[in-house]
Amino acid sequence: MNSISLYTYTEKKPFDESRITFSSKKMELATRITGHSKAPKQSLECVFEGAILAIEEYSKTKFDSVLKERVWNKVSTERIKSLRETLLFNVCIKMFDAFKENEVDDMLEEHKRTGIIRSSHFNTYAERIHEAYRLNHSSIEDSVAESAKSMEDDFVLEIDQALRDEGIELPVRTKK
Repeated sequence: MNSISLYTYTEKKPFDESRITFSSKKMELATRITGHSKAPKQSLECVFEGAILAIEEYSKTKFDSVLKERVWNKVSTERIKSLRETLLFNVCIKMFDAFKENEVDDMLEEHKRTGIIRSSHFNTYAERIHEAYRLNHSSIEDSVAESAKSMEDDFVLEIDQALRDEGIELPVRTKK
């Protein structure tokens, strides 16, 4: 069986490490159904805005929106990918863990064919997914937000360096 491992996941409570590896089909299905999720980008944008405000405060400088956008484009891509992995990991654990491989195969094929899981044969799967989402969407999004927040210290330094690369003179700041 093909599998994908995600090692970026961090959680404060103990968990079964064997659950870190999922079948590639569960990961593909999670990727398909979360394709339009804005949670990773929105979570990182919140941290970015806070970091920019902190840098503006300690440098006593107000940055314009064009500069902020250039800096965002420089520093966000890899972090959004990491947060996306956190999202997929949590979707697999909290939404697909109860499904058997043959059920995942059926849902994935239906989704590939139609773009959704909708045909009457799959209604029970769709209902189970909707129920799992209803019960877990807050904790899934919270885990992404927590992961973004945990990046804050290093992210501030990275943003600081990106601003310096843009020619902005900033006072020396030490990492706390």
